[in-house]
Amino acid sequence: AAPGHFSAINVRLRRVELVPESGTTPVVVRDGTPVTINLMDLTHSAIPLSYREGVPVGRYCQIRLTVDSFELELASGGSALPELPAAGVLTLVPDGCFEVQADGVVHVQLDLGHFGDEIFLVIHVSHFQIIHH
Repeated sequence: AAPGHFSAINVRLRRVELVPESGTTPVVVRDGTPVTINLMDLTHSAIPLSYREGVPVGRYCQIRLTVDSFELELASGGSALPELPAAGVLTLVPDGCFEVQADGVVHVQLDLGHFGDEIFLVIHVSHFQIIHH
């Protein structure tokens, strides 16, 4: 459906994990009280995902989101609660792996984009190195 058909696309996010390139145990970077994010708000701005301190140095190739619910609010009124695939576990795959380095900062940002009737998430990854003088 075209983005104009919705007044809100609400996602209730519970958990965020980084999946190492090696496929070993994911690193939990957010777990706790779920937060509700209206993805339609991302059409004009973006939200960063902040990672807790202590993420091990390494290459990460996936971001795994655990979602409790997904609600579509229709512009014409009413809402729908689509069934979540894979028990609410959604895997985001950036265009390339990203590196977490000692004394570095990785900034991951999600935007909502649309092209015609397609709605999609865009993942931006930026790397910063902290230099000590």
